[in-house]
Amino acid sequence: MNKILLLVIVCCFSSTTVLAQTAEVKRRINEEKRESLQTTETFSHEKESQRVDTTDTPQSRYFNELLTKRVVSLADACQGLVILMEVDNEYRDFNSQLSFLRREEIVPVTIPSDVNQNKPLRKGLAAILFCRMLNVKGGIWIHLFGLRERYALRELVHERIMSSGYVHERVNGEELIVMLINAADYLSKNKYNEPTVG
Repeated sequence: MNKILLLVIVCCFSSTTVLAQTAEVKRRINEEKRESLQTTETFSHEKESQRVDTTDTPQSRYFNELLTKRVVSLADACQGLVILMEVDNEYRDFNSQLSFLRREEIVPVTIPSDVNQNKPLRKGLAAILFCRMLNVKGGIWIHLFGLRERYALRELVHERIMSSGYVHERVNGEELIVMLINAADYLSKNKYNEPTVG
């Protein structure tokens, strides 16, 4: 639940930064967001020592770094997926994340295990990763021809998880954040709409 809340906060944060025109305005908005996240409650000395600083978590650093990236890498996508799957504490580095996602059959077998982690993420590959992670069944084209980049992208555009585009387009940081937020929404809706067995 905390991760979904963090994704919602980052969504609000990223939509505000999209509207900002200069670096100075972006910096001011960042400072205002950080101040708004700080609690206004007065803590006793004992409570102050127990309080956890949530503004500098690995997840918040990850999302803040994404906001500055014009092109995200495969490593950024893998880290986002393990955060979304809530296993980021177990798989902290790229190699362990890639191995985990490969075992879960999210990363296609066409990606070698020694792939460069800085390889730019394309929309087509992102669509495959998200379709597999979200277990999106897809339409008739996916059933006829299998999960191909073009059909996966169309399906995720239809599900409002990704924006439209071409499979060879590179993904920027804000786009990846939006994908992660939309994927979290998709997961929560499907989790609560599953039929109960009994």
